[in-house]
Amino acid sequence: MRPTLSSLVRRVLLEAEVIDEPREHPLHDRAYEIASRLKDPGAMAAASSQETMIGSGGSATVHAIPGEEELVLRVRKHGREESGAVSASRVSNPFGSMNVGQPLARVGNAIVLLKQGGEPAGMTYSDPDYKSPDRDLVYARRIHDAASLSQDAYDGACSDLMRANELGYQWDPSKSNNILIDVSRDRLGLVDLSPKSAGSTYFNSAGDLIVTLVGNTHAYKANESLTQEKAEEVKKDRKRIVQKTVNASARVGLPMSQRFRDRPENDSSLLYSLALSGLDQLPSPER
Repeated sequence: MRPTLSSLVRRVLLEAEVIDEPREHPLHDRAYEIASRLKDPGAMAAASSQETMIGSGGSATVHAIPGEEELVLRVRKHGREESGAVSASRVSNPFGSMNVGQPLARVGNAIVLLKQGGEPAGMTYSDPDYKSPDRDLVYARRIHDAASLSQDAYDGACSDLMRANELGYQWDPSKSNNILIDVSRDRLGLVDLSPKSAGSTYFNSAGDLIVTLVGNTHAYKANESLTQEKAEEVKKDRKRIVQKTVNASARVGLPMSQRFRDRPENDSSLLYSLALSGLDQLPSPER
């Protein structure tokens, strides 16, 4: 039986099109009210200041909204500048009432979107902890945290990937920080969903979750610095990640591999994740 979609709090960093009658989300009205207040240049300057910034990427900064626990503000760093008076608008919501971090309102060069909780998986060059002397221990802890989540958390992530496929969206699994591990709420949060290009046959797979959660790109560096005992613990945790994802794939019906549906063991990224987990092939789903 297909599990009910979990209410995961995520952001979707996409440029949503303004429409006349967007599909409603419970926070649509509140997001629009916030956007309307930010039409004032002084209010926008204060809202997008260094003091309110909680995250920064290559194309945008993300800011906390004072007194607001469920919404945040994303402001583009570059691109078209608004001239004259700016307007506030609701934006399209292809996910209906699903709580997946989608943008709900736009004002000028910014969007108001659902707040997402959790810590990024793996370790990337842009991670604040990357230059820390303890970065490999941070990586190991994140692997353990991901492995410790319930089977329901993995089922929910696979369900959301399947739903994104059905809606014509895709998730970028190339960076481990594109998935967040929310231990306190026992869930996985997908980051960076975008509409598929016309004619695209790309689909996200359960194997994408494994590759991203295992953090292939940093794993070999961590293996070189961790003690043998710690490295073995990490390998066992990776194996737990693989098993729970395999279980979720079977329960939800999401294929294991994007490129090799019939022989996922031929997917080089997935194969590397399995090797890092001490496996030479995918395990069978647990009942």
